[in-house]
Amino acid sequence: GKLMKTEFITVQKYFTVDEAIAHFRMTVNNKKNIHYIYAVNQDNVLCGVVSMKELLAAEGHERINKIMVKDIISVDTDLDQEDVAKIVEDKDLLSVPVVDEEHRMAGVVHVDDILDVVQKE
Repeated sequence: GKLMKTEFITVQKYFTVDEAIAHFRMTVNNKKNIHYIYAVNQDNVLCGVVSMKELLAAEGHERINKIMVKDIISVDTDLDQEDVAKIVEDKDLLSVPVVDEEHRMAGVVHVDDILDVVQKE
C-alpha cells in the first residue's frame, strides 16, 4: 500500500470509447504515468483494464466492456512490496492496480516505483 499512488483514471465499464476519452480529457490534469484506464462497475469494483493504445485505436461507439481485458492482474493493499515487484517484473507491466478486500480500486503501483524498491533491496 505504501508504494501505491492514487493518481489513476477509472471509467464505468458501460461507457463508450468516446465517453471514456472525454472523461480522460477532463480528469488527466496533474496526473502522471497514465498507462491504463481501469474499468469499474457502479460500486468501484475493478472489472477490466484498457491500455491507452487500445482505447485510442478502438471505434468511438464501442463499449469499454467489449474492449477491456477482463483477466486482470491486480495486487492487494497489504501485499509486500517485494512481491509486487516480482509480479510487475514477471508480467512485464507498466503499472498494476491495487485493490481492497472487496476488489475495489484503491490505487496503482507504477514500474518506476518498483525500480526504486529493487534498487534499495
